[in-house]
Amino acid sequence: MQRDHTMDYKESCPSVSIPSSDEHREKKKRFTVYKVLVSVGRSEWFVFRRYAEFDKLYNTLKKQFPAMALKIPAKRIFGDNFDPDFIKQRRAGLNEFIQNLVRYPELYNHPDVRAFLQMDSPKHQSDPSEDEDERSSQKPPFYCRDVAEMYDNILHKPLSLRPGVSLTAWSILEELLEKDRQNRLGAKEDFLEIQNHPFFESLSWADLVQKKIPPPFNPNVAGPDDIRNFDTAFTEETVPYSVCVSSDYSIVNASVLEADDAFVGFSYAPPSEDLFL
Repeated sequence: MQRDHTMDYKESCPSVSIPSSDEHREKKKRFTVYKVLVSVGRSEWFVFRRYAEFDKLYNTLKKQFPAMALKIPAKRIFGDNFDPDFIKQRRAGLNEFIQNLVRYPELYNHPDVRAFLQMDSPKHQSDPSEDEDERSSQKPPFYCRDVAEMYDNILHKPLSLRPGVSLTAWSILEELLEKDRQNRLGAKEDFLEIQNHPFFESLSWADLVQKKIPPPFNPNVAGPDDIRNFDTAFTEETVPYSVCVSSDYSIVNASVLEADDAFVGFSYAPPSEDLFL
């Protein structure tokens, strides 16, 4: 009985984090939204919350659980609330706050906390096999955590049709991922074959070239160097060296040095003797 109780506890105990934040504008109002990642058992989803929502939850819990050492970053009266360093520090403080919530069953089972994390949403209580199917449909067709196995899948595994994909979408994917490069879409007439594929039948290429088609998503950016729409999990990574110097002091792109070994069996691999002077 104790073992079953422990398993149920682990299954229902959520794991939470705030991997990133994003700036939004609505009716001339500017605000920051924090992206909360919630995991319960085999289910995983995102919840988007503003600072005011964290503050409201904090005040509610503080009144009901005064002995709990709960805290959130204080409101900023003066200064720029959109300063990147300030946002980063606030995100870290809010992340610590919600992680403290899930350490105690009496807190993460509180109705306001469950609503905040959307734990009772029917969307997040689907059958585990359905969750697995949904996660699989969001991954590349030959994906595998084992990189060597993934490469082997790309070279040898047939493409499997996934549910919910239209026939024209499936057709262009199948033809673009054809393993025989002589029969691959575009091999004979280059881009013209892709352009004439039924998948793009409703698209006016002329309007696309002339930028007459409204984009489905227009990112809110201040200029070409604005990276706010990229997840901070990537933008905060250390930039590795991408070039190295060979023994004869020729500058060679590091990715090319091992290209012949890394892509054995693929129809194209850049020759290792390529130099970038």
